[in-house]
Amino acid sequence: MHLNNLKLKDFLPFLCLLGALIIGLNIYKDYGLNPDSQAQRADGGRAIMCINEKFDYILLSEEKANDYAGKYSNQAKESGYDSFCELYLGEDKFIGVWFEFPLIAGEYLLGLQETQEIYQFRHLMIFLFFILGLIFFYHLILFVIPDYRYALLGCIILFLTPRIFAHSFYNSKDIPFMITYIIAGYAYIRFLKNKKISTSIFHGISSGATMAIRIPGIFIFALSISYFTLKLIQGKVKKPLKELGIYLIYIFSFLTSLYILYPILWENPIDQLRESFNFMSNHPQDVDCLFMGDLIPTQDNPWYYLPVWFGVTTPIILLIFYLNYLWGFIKSIPKYLLSKLSLQEENIFQIGILFLGPWLVVILLQATVYNGWRHLFFTYPFFIIGVVWSIKKANSFLYKRKTNWFKYFIPGVVSMYLIFVSYINFKMHPYQEVYFNKSIGNNIAEEFEMDYWGLSFMEGFKRIFEIKEKGEIKIFTKEEVISEVNLNMFSLDQKNRIIFTTSIDEADYFFIRYGQEIPTEKKLRLLYPSLGEEVFSILTYNELKIMGCYKVVKL
Repeated sequence: MHLNNLKLKDFLPFLCLLGALIIGLNIYKDYGLNPDSQAQRADGGRAIMCINEKFDYILLSEEKANDYAGKYSNQAKESGYDSFCELYLGEDKFIGVWFEFPLIAGEYLLGLQETQEIYQFRHLMIFLFFILGLIFFYHLILFVIPDYRYALLGCIILFLTPRIFAHSFYNSKDIPFMITYIIAGYAYIRFLKNKKISTSIFHGISSGATMAIRIPGIFIFALSISYFTLKLIQGKVKKPLKELGIYLIYIFSFLTSLYILYPILWENPIDQLRESFNFMSNHPQDVDCLFMGDLIPTQDNPWYYLPVWFGVTTPIILLIFYLNYLWGFIKSIPKYLLSKLSLQEENIFQIGILFLGPWLVVILLQATVYNGWRHLFFTYPFFIIGVVWSIKKANSFLYKRKTNWFKYFIPGVVSMYLIFVSYINFKMHPYQEVYFNKSIGNNIAEEFEMDYWGLSFMEGFKRIFEIKEKGEIKIFTKEEVISEVNLNMFSLDQKNRIIFTTSIDEADYFFIRYGQEIPTEKKLRLLYPSLGEEVFSILTYNELKIMGCYKVVKL
């Protein structure tokens, strides 16, 4: 292609992707660490050591494996396990780990030893995988809405969604699952248009990889089989035997991919798979959730827990646009069942199923959910496609009006939203994960959990190191796990300066996370009489406290 023939659509997507990449490369070190990321890395490490052990130390010698694994081998001995495989199959074995393999391999190849280096590297890799997902997302939208402007808009909306933006750096569970679901959804839509061996293999591998991260990923597989069954019933399959053969290739590719990437299936796959479904549908969590002003045990969350969380943490303008798509989706159900939709209309309808289907399944099965709606992050890109479709329809409708200013109404609204959400991301950085829209007013902290993972503790430690530049620092906190996890984002010398005390009277400083409630100053001082002045507090853009530090007075 000659440079003179280049058009805006040829380089604008690349420039936007490059811009997103530059932003991420400059801020990935700003985010704290969540306990799940540390646990996920440990699960991945145990799985790799188990595979290495199972294949007679094909990757590393036994001596090198034990030296490198360090914590895994020690944990095996302390826990009473004789081998890595026994440990891996005994603890958190149902958690998908294949995304951890390249991350841990990267640690080894780069020779990373300090936890600060390791977790900053992980933040970067998670973000780069998110960028890869944006590329597939662009092509997915382009496939169902063949206009590069709307495909690009969808990617920008996804990238700038505050909660997704923050999680794209440190969430090694939900973000990889979301990206594989995008890829699997793209493969599925392409497969529906052109059923051949290559598309069925791509569809199968991506479906298996998605389920191997989290069991709910089976939804893509179930949807594909249901689609074929429906078309058979409708009599729309022109060559049933040929198409059945293509689907058998898909099923074989799916099972092979799932088997390879989900190591627990390597022994007794049927039993392990059944146990996996039972575990994921009723995942035990002994925690309370602050929801609409009440502390509720996880297992007692009402059916509307997820819809409410989604409604108060998603930008309102996107919800409004999606309602228009939802109305069209509902009206299309009879036509879909009677096979009266065109291929393009059917693709748009499938997008709705890919978003709404998992939500209905989780709600109907009363699956265990907590920490907001992050377990359903994977469906969000398909919500955005519905939004973009609605924007396109509204813009087309208004563009045909006689009054000129109508032509600019939708582009104006969308432009204002993008400017606003960009400002919100900038203002909230690096705490975009506590974004709430304005639908619930200003009493957010009294109604919903804020910094449930305690990522603000990293900034808390940064500030305390600046306040006291030398010597040991004694800290008392009720959030020991969160504190110890976030200390991994600092150098060994800095970590060694922090001493956690068992009593507030022995400490120099008191750290508090404002997660499930924000106690009044009076209540806090009644609980801890030795509290002195507040040294600092960490606020979000709307002046809500998410973390505080107090000086401890020796009585």
